Amino acid sequence: MRKTLTRLLFALALSCAPLFARAPNARGGGAAGRGTAARQRRARAESHPKIRQAIAALEAAKAELEQSAGDFGGHKADAIEAVNNALKRLRLALQFEKY
Repeated sequence: MRKTLTRLLFALALSCAPLFARAPNARGGGAAGRGTAARQRRARAESHPKIRQAIAALEAAKAELEQSAGDFGGHKADAIEAVNNALKRLRLALQFEKY
């Protein structure tokens, strides 16, 4: 159980790291802003693969936590809440790319 909780917290830390990294200005002009709408949508869908992988890993960890019988030393509810918060923030970060 402790190993699973450690893995969950590690995945949570990795998934939140991109939120604190400085990104280049997404509103810059130039050739990047001249693409077609379909190309831009496709680029968004393919962008940030690590964040999308982190979301998938957190969803899997959350499911494992919820299905486990143990309470992880009283940390299960807090861990699930932390995972939910991380998922919410990562999804919001991906949505920001639209603006």
